Amino acid sequence: DIRFLPMQLEPGATRTLVRTEIQQPGGQPVRVDYRMAYSDGRWRAYDVAVQEISLLASYRNQFTSVAQRRGIDGLLEELTARNNTQR
Repeated sequence: DIRFLPMQLEPGATRTLVRTEIQQPGGQPVRVDYRMAYSDGRWRAYDVAVQEISLLASYRNQFTSVAQRRGIDGLLEELTARNNTQR
């Protein structure tokens, strides 16, 4: 089961945080938060955080590390290689 936690959305807001908990039988709930942005008439998730660990921040840290070691060209090569292997 997924439980949606209370949220506040101001009129005209274009960003919000949707907080949820995933209930586990016999265990503690797992917190999953979605950072959302409104554009082109739709709400879209741009980040997911599980137990306060952000996917966006994790990728940003990985990309920064590769860019520092191999430069921007090296980062682009690595991302291209990853994309090609996931098809």
